[in-house]
Amino acid sequence: MKAAGANLNELAELLLDRETCLNRQVEMLMKLNKIDRALAKAAKSQQPDLLHYVLTYLKRTQKKEVIDHLVLKLPQVLCLYQDYLKEEAPRHLLALYMQKDDFARQSLYYLKESESTPWNPFDNKDKVEGLLKAEMSLNKLREHTTAQLAAETAELFSICETLDRKPDFNDVDRTSVRCVYMWAVGHREDNLAELLRKKFKLTEKARASQILLKKSLEQFWLISNNETIGLKTKVFS
Repeated sequence: MKAAGANLNELAELLLDRETCLNRQVEMLMKLNKIDRALAKAAKSQQPDLLHYVLTYLKRTQKKEVIDHLVLKLPQVLCLYQDYLKEEAPRHLLALYMQKDDFARQSLYYLKESESTPWNPFDNKDKVEGLLKAEMSLNKLREHTTAQLAAETAELFSICETLDRKPDFNDVDRTSVRCVYMWAVGHREDNLAELLRKKFKLTEKARASQILLKKSLEQFWLISNNETIGLKTKVFS
């Protein structure tokens, strides 16, 4: 530590091998501006507090681009860093997913963003675009069934946007083809009912029993060993 303080960097690096305290090793590496080695040691230590300490230091002293470059090499560090970004900078989190070609997390990001966007004339475009972006990411994952649900929901929202000023439509569940279809039938919107029947492949049986799509992302899970995210979808009646 004293060698580093005296700016004797080469000597300080040699003395690191004799240092038995891991925390001091990491602190010394940061003083020597060996941030990549400090982060790697903290990651291998299995000490969350030490890893948190190094990440906090990096956030205070380094540009985001530098941190991104470092954490992308270390999966366990990346997970913790992503947790920070969820609260502090969700847009930057999306950029990180895109750098890593992480289409699973991109899909989840877009789906959650669309779900949380309120239904009003100013935000409806963003709500629909979020679903379409999720569709693209899901197709890249070959999650074609889920991608189709996202696309159909986006299409239904676009139809609903044209109906917002119609009588009694404010109380209709816009995520349910069944509800929109029943409203169309009840208000003698025959062209709309036929459009819904064709676009969403409503069968006579489905119409009679009032069963159709209401899309929702149910859950996702992270498999830490290979950083794979699985997606599940559930169709509600």
